[in-house]
Amino acid sequence: MPIQIGYKKIAPTYGKGDVANARYNDPPVSFVEAIYSVGEWVGSPSRLESMQQALW
Repeated sequence: MPIQIGYKKIAPTYGKGDVANARYNDPPVSFVEAIYSVGEWVGSPSRLESMQQALW
């Protein structure tokens, strides 16, 4: 099953105030998209007795 594992920047990083109508004008802005990988959902991490159970 596809599992989101992070984000990838798809455009250059824009400086303070360079992007109109951004929620916040102070931090730089980057446009990103989700990155997916193949995995198996084993349930809540609190149910694992060790990290080895989470790795194939």
